[in-house]
Amino acid sequence: ISCSPSSGTLTSGNFRTVEVIFDASELSQGNYNADIVISSNDPLTPEVVVATLFDVHGNPDIDLSTTAFDYGIQIVGEPATESLLIRNLGTDPLVISNISSDHDAFFADPSSLTIDAGNYLFVNVVFNPIEFGLSSGILTITSNDPDEPVLTASLFGIAINPPLIEVSPNSLDCELFADRSEIQTIVIGNIGDSDLQ
Repeated sequence: ISCSPSSGTLTSGNFRTVEVIFDASELSQGNYNADIVISSNDPLTPEVVVATLFDVHGNPDIDLSTTAFDYGIQIVGEPATESLLIRNLGTDPLVISNISSDHDAFFADPSSLTIDAGNYLFVNVVFNPIEFGLSSGILTITSNDPDEPVLTASLFGIAINPPLIEVSPNSLDCELFADRSEIQTIVIGNIGDSDLQ
């Protein structure tokens, strides 16, 4: 709490308005009591005390570790996971009511959570491609942050079909005398779309 002006002179019969400034920018939620003491050269009342009650309501404040996810190239049917760190920089619990994607290949786990003031939690953001090709979407985070109730993050990934092994022939027969050897061959092929290891 501060006053402006904080000092001055009043001539006889005059009045002045003093601004009392309540600043909650660095305060936690709660009730605060303070006295404004007005000191003057009045010989009968050298001090006048004005009592104040300051009721501070806390606010959550969301902060994301990233706003873009690039999963690169993944195989269809094999999920890939990235972590999203969500921090609450405010003074009240941050309630995230929903985390959702506009594309079926992406989802968040958990999709709702509460983070206490000053704390953080990790959310798994998963790319689970179900078909070949490029996938892109938007992850939307909805919370009770008063100035950022909705935040978004971009999602991108490419899915390729898995490798597919082919072996020929599927059986070998060998008949030898005891002191002989023979070399036969099999051919291993990959008729899929990604590397076979």
